[in-house]
Amino acid sequence: MTFEQIYECYADSVYAYLKFKLGNDQVVEDLMQETFLALYQRPPDSIDSYKAWLLRIAHHKMVDWLRKKQLVSDSLPELSSLDPALESTADNLLVYEALSTLDEDTRTIIYGLYVENLRCKELAVMLNLPEGTIKSKAYYGRQKLRSWLGQEV
Repeated sequence: MTFEQIYECYADSVYAYLKFKLGNDQVVEDLMQETFLALYQRPPDSIDSYKAWLLRIAHHKMVDWLRKKQLVSDSLPELSSLDPALESTADNLLVYEALSTLDEDTRTIIYGLYVENLRCKELAVMLNLPEGTIKSKAYYGRQKLRSWLGQEV
């Protein structure tokens, strides 16, 4: 695939992932540029999933940025920084509240599985965790969400 084809296919996924994690459009755009610049400067020789590879780069760029800014936290973005259309929807507020009960890795795994439709193997590459850990965290995360939503409904 050419750089342009890869960008067309995966730019929305990278943007959505960074937006989910950070909420700040300006920072998300900067990190998107850094992610695709890394691809442009060093395209991979052989790769199973460009999507997982790009999301891993985006994740590392985000962590580096957070470390530089000393903003490392386990909380979701403030709802005021999210898109106004999301703020007005009670379902989305419920989802964000439910997701906030999960630890950062589990939240990322649930997002990857159900929003980005990544496989456990791809998430393992992205997060640099064993595939078994991904499956375990996904299982316990789903159980915790079911329990929380069952109590709230």
